[in-house]
Amino acid sequence: MQDVLLSPIQISELLERIKQTIREELAAAQPVTLPADKKIEPHQYLTGKEVCRRLKITPPTLKVHVSSGLIRAYRLGRRKLYKVAEIDAALNPVNVGK
Repeated sequence: MQDVLLSPIQISELLERIKQTIREELAAAQPVTLPADKKIEPHQYLTGKEVCRRLKITPPTLKVHVSSGLIRAYRLGRRKLYKVAEIDAALNPVNVGK
């Protein structure tokens, strides 16, 4: 196979120019940062056992709540996980009158 030159420049010099251009572009690029009040927190998840313990319910009751749509489950492989925020939101406040 023959090398085809498109310009009268050595391959080593062309590679060096490409590297230099890439370095300059990377140096000019500003890193993207979020403001302090916009931090993204990763979701915290609970297992079914942890949800049952937290809500003081049995696993069959948890299954009923998931089937009815009251609690949403997320599958990760074979595991079902539950978002902490959604579990807390599923709790309804009850007014106890005397």
